Amino acid sequence: MAGLGNVTINVSNHFIELQALMSERDGMTAENTYRDHLGQGVAYTDADFGKLAEQMRALKIVEGVPVHHATAKASRKPKLPKR
Repeated sequence: MAGLGNVTINVSNHFIELQALMSERDGMTAENTYRDHLGQGVAYTDADFGKLAEQMRALKIVEGVPVHHATAKASRKPKLPKR
């Protein structure tokens, strides 16, 4: 569990894995862009990105909640009691 002020958030291994895959995808894109600027061939092909996308799709459920909802919950500000 990770804390956000006085709100506790359950972070599943699936969510963490999804974040890692997204970082990997960003790195692959950056490497291809760098090589393109140097006039070299790409390091990662459409097939490589497709395999990564399959891994990401396999993680689309986080603790029974669609990932986009889990992400939104984690980023919401906690509701404070009215005075």
